[in-house]
Amino acid sequence: MARVRDLVAATSRLLSWVSGAMVIAIMLILVANVVMRALFTSSVQGSVEFSEVLLAFVVFAGLAYAQQSSSHVRTELVTSRLPDRVARPARVVGLLVAAAVLAWCTVATAGRGIEAWQAGEARFGVRSVPTWPGRLAVPIGLGLLSLEVLASALAVASRRTEQDG
Repeated sequence: MARVRDLVAATSRLLSWVSGAMVIAIMLILVANVVMRALFTSSVQGSVEFSEVLLAFVVFAGLAYAQQSSSHVRTELVTSRLPDRVARPARVVGLLVAAAVLAWCTVATAGRGIEAWQAGEARFGVRSVPTWPGRLAVPIGLGLLSLEVLASALAVASRRTEQDG
């Protein structure tokens, strides 16, 4: 179990770096677009389309690490007012429900991502840009997030964390 947890944690960290790299890529595409417009009154072909696909990586590749590092938004309006013996099980149940919903979303989006990959789905603008990588980023990010949420639930249940998820 510890090996699986370590693998999930390492994969979450790796994907957070992918997310950061995609932010840099989008920034470079947009800067190149601005420079091209200023110097040559034309834009970089496909810059908007590429940015849209990369944005899926930015969002979904960073979700799991945000859960792992507790960087996400948490609302403890109810559980913060409850005694620990009630709040802890409530947090565990909430995390387990969230993990189940995320797992369901993973399965739902994986089917669409695989279809897009097999069809070679692309967006046609000034230039043809493949969109299937962005569609595959969604279930990968959601699946890893569901594993991180499940790990948080197990940590809260076993009292291994101070922040409770």
